[in-house]
Amino acid sequence: MKRPGPKVRHEPPAPIKDFERERASRTLGELPMVLLVAKAVIHEEHFAPALALSFEHVNRSRAQAQCIDHAVYRDLDDRRRLVFLGQWFDRDALLAHLRLPESIVFTLALEGLAAEKPHMATFDVTQDSAA
Repeated sequence: MKRPGPKVRHEPPAPIKDFERERASRTLGELPMVLLVAKAVIHEEHFAPALALSFEHVNRSRAQAQCIDHAVYRDLDDRRRLVFLGQWFDRDALLAHLRLPESIVFTLALEGLAAEKPHMATFDVTQDSAA
């Protein structure tokens, strides 16, 4: 005698988030986000290629659905220092970004051009919409 198997309940898939609308809400300070701040001091002779790699990286990052914004700046106090600011929907989105092969290759390439080990910090932030 064949025994009936367990009943499997099929749930409809969760709706896909409207990332553009959510991105705008987070940019306006209505929802929390994760902020990434990274710094790298580059050897002067490697600064131009490091900057080119950095621009490629931030542009690639901005194209990711859960990236609110990503940018690289040159520090005015130390012209060899690049400062990266990234805003992400949540920590899972940031971690997924950091695990991408392209992000790993970028990080290793930048470390190879750096005068000292680059460092990164992350912050969970909620912006007051009145600010």
